[in-house]
This record gives sequence, C-alpha cells and structure tokens, in this order.
Amino acid sequence: MRASELKLDDLPFLTPSDSVEDAITMMDECKVEHMAVVEKRTLLGIAHENFLMDNIDRPKVDDMYDPKSDQFVYDSAHLFEVVQKMNEHKLSIIPVLSEKDSWFLGSVSLQQLMAVISEMPVVKSPGGIIILEMQLRDYSLSQIAQIVENNSAILLGAFVTRSPETSVIELTLKINKPNIQPIVQSLERFNYKVIGTFDQGDYSEYLRDRYDSLMNYLNV
Repeated sequence: MRASELKLDDLPFLTPSDSVEDAITMMDECKVEHMAVVEKRTLLGIAHENFLMDNIDRPKVDDMYDPKSDQFVYDSAHLFEVVQKMNEHKLSIIPVLSEKDSWFLGSVSLQQLMAVISEMPVVKSPGGIIILEMQLRDYSLSQIAQIVENNSAILLGAFVTRSPETSVIELTLKINKPNIQPIVQSLERFNYKVIGTFDQGDYSEYLRDRYDSLMNYLNV
C-alpha cells in the first residue's frame, strides 16, 4: 500500500492566519498533537500542540511551527516508510506531498495507520503465531520457511525486532494454521529458541487488548 491510497482528507490543516486558540481546539478535536501548516498548497511545517499551548497568548499561528524540510512523505511512499518517518520524528501525523510537484495532499494520523495495519491480511488471516529468539548471524528466513512448509503450512508473514544495543533479534512468524505445535517441535529440533506461541484465538485477543489500549491512550 502506498501513501496515495490512504485517506488524506480526513484531517484538517492549519494556515499561518489561524488563531492559536483555534489550532489547539482543532488538535484536541482530532486527537492529534501535531498538525500541518499549509499556505497555497505548500507545506510550511508542522505545528506542535505543546509549543502552541506555551504561546496561547499570541493571536496567530504565524511562524510557530517546525519548518524541518524532511517531516513529510511523498504520495509514492510505501506504508512502512510512512510508519518509519512518523516514528523517526515522533509525530502523531505525517503530511503527504505530491511527488510530481510537492503540493500538499493531506495528512495521515497514527490512528489511521493503526487501523490500516490492523486490517492487513497478515494480521486478520486465521492461523497461529510463533516468536523466535536468535543471533542475527543465525537468521535464515528461507530455512525457517522450509521448516514451516515441511509441516504442510504456509508462512504468511515475518517481522523482525532488534535492540540497537544487541545482536539478538526476535522473529515473529504468522502461520496459516492454528495448530502450530508440530511446527514448534520441528523448529526446536533445528535448535531454534521458541520464546512464545499463540493460537489464533489467544493472539487475536492479545492484539485487540493492545490495540484498544493504544487507541485509549491516543484519545486521552
């Protein structure tokens, strides 16, 4: 999925002539801490709620925004690039620009990204979850996929997480079968360290709890 396929007109944007009070109200209503500042389809920067709150006595937004030139994505950006850019700058929204002419097209919120990701087949498809821990040098997705397929199953997706301070990674596997114990046993026979498993029911409930917790946090 590309940024151009996301709904980009749900979130309003600010202009330099907007009042600070109105800007804060808009952010509160949209449940975001940031908002794009735009003038004549040109992205000027991103306004931060905390900074506006500290300057609430000023009449207009004017130049009270962060003008960093890289706090946006182009409409051709992949969904994962959108997530990465938002995380890189610690933003609750990310502006999207036309790659053709750099015009402002709209913004994507963290809530919207979470909703899109939650609907992905790798998340919604029935099956089970296996979490492995290993050294990065021992990571071989082709071998793991072969082990899964030898158990008459299909690897629907894989996700790697790694701390910058260590060479140890966690590999989360989504399998198309709810009964994953034969696969777990095969992995362990190949000396893979299994640190967590979920069948579809358990993992769906776990994901829903985590998703609801995040949504509740974002709506505070």
